Amino acid sequence: MFDVAKKKLGFAFEGGGARGSYHMGVVKAFIEEGYEIHGVVGTSIGAINAAMIASGEFDKAMEIWESISLEHLFDSEFIDVLKVDKEITGKISTAVKKWFTDGGIDHSRIREFLATYIDEEKVRKSGIDFGLVTFSLSERKAYEIFLDDIPEGKLIDYILASAKLPIFTPLQIEDNRFIDGAFANSCPINMLIEKDYDEIIAVRIKSFGIFKPFDKKANVVVIETPESLGHFLDFTADNAKRNIQIGYCDGLRAIRKLNGSEFYLDNCQINMLVNNLFNIDEEDLAQMPYFKKDVLDLKRCLFEVVIPDLGDYLGLDKKFTYNEFVMAMLEYVASLKQIDRFEVYDFFEFCNLVRNLPTIRVASLLVRVGIEIYEKKSTLVERLLNKILEPIDVEI
Repeated sequence: MFDVAKKKLGFAFEGGGARGSYHMGVVKAFIEEGYEIHGVVGTSIGAINAAMIASGEFDKAMEIWESISLEHLFDSEFIDVLKVDKEITGKISTAVKKWFTDGGIDHSRIREFLATYIDEEKVRKSGIDFGLVTFSLSERKAYEIFLDDIPEGKLIDYILASAKLPIFTPLQIEDNRFIDGAFANSCPINMLIEKDYDEIIAVRIKSFGIFKPFDKKANVVVIETPESLGHFLDFTADNAKRNIQIGYCDGLRAIRKLNGSEFYLDNCQINMLVNNLFNIDEEDLAQMPYFKKDVLDLKRCLFEVVIPDLGDYLGLDKKFTYNEFVMAMLEYVASLKQIDRFEVYDFFEFCNLVRNLPTIRVASLLVRVGIEIYEKKSTLVERLLNKILEPIDVEI
């Protein structure tokens, strides 16, 4: 998928506030795997991350994210208002209220933060392409601009313009009033395509705004996670560290072509397990819960009734494949056994862990009120998986 020897590798970062910590985890994976970054573009928090990376200060940027707090970015008055909402992952009605009543949230603390941690001279001398997106309300047009188009001494202004949500006080650069670039292009992949990059990594973080379609013929790989990355205002070190960890593993998944949706599996041999499923004995099926004892053809019942039902239980699409079904079972049971997600596993090592570690179940009163059918399905998934894992005997 990727070629370290390619001449031009670029990253496009989507906006999304505190979720931007995910960007850093993805980039960390590429750096550790030996890739050289030639260009970074972004919108909003993506522009901020892109500028720090373009300045050659990736390690410093990681330190900032791993110790981030609301105090870095907002004044005490706004932080107190957020606390009234009890939890930062809740609604931002207070922020919207301040927008209407006070003319917006003061962004001076964010400006100070950017001026402290982004060195314009380093960005300009790095040799790395840097670009951002913002939107001019005055001209009613998008600005998708690279560093050469940003006047000397105005880099911080334009980065702040890219990240200027409507809840903040107005931002003026010369005669133009700007708002967040997500209103124009939340993930500026096209900026790198137009510069003929060989490899483009688009890192998405569930942003609001407009996601522009891009030329599918371009060599673009989109990296994103189905998991929640937290509220866009959850600027806490714990949330950032978790998102960095997820981004790092997702980056490795893309680079090494790892399998799995929740876990990260190398040397995947899922076909072997599917073959074991096809060859399962009817005598073994007869010993499992959920099979009707008066069914004459248990194998037919397995493939026509039980597997479709379990696929639905595991959250798969109706047209799932047997490979997807077996992988879903494997990851489901691994979760029951609380196997560490954030590690790259050899496939056979992972299978042995799933087979040998004890299952950790949480007792539930729901079983007493008619939910036992779900417990039976959970048990059946585990019993069925254990049976198709039996032929695998590799030392951990």
